[in-house]
Amino acid sequence: PHSVDYYLNIYVLITLLSIVIGFLRFVWLYYGFLKASEKLYRKLLHQVIRAPLRFFDTTPVGRILNRFSKVFETIDVSVA
Repeated sequence: PHSVDYYLNIYVLITLLSIVIGFLRFVWLYYGFLKASEKLYRKLLHQVIRAPLRFFDTTPVGRILNRFSKVFETIDVSVA
């Protein structure tokens, strides 16, 4: 037979732990998504830079930039 304060303290402790763990999980996932996005951007940029010159003659710069922004917009929307 414990007092009400004992159970209230346990409840508060569990709640605080849940908040801290939730926050740490959010930070970890955010950091992971940020790193994945950076890695994908670098790979995409590397592939575009290594493309043959004919690609740049036939593909307008606006289309290349649009493709970059569209890919990352899609990723951002799916993550959010």
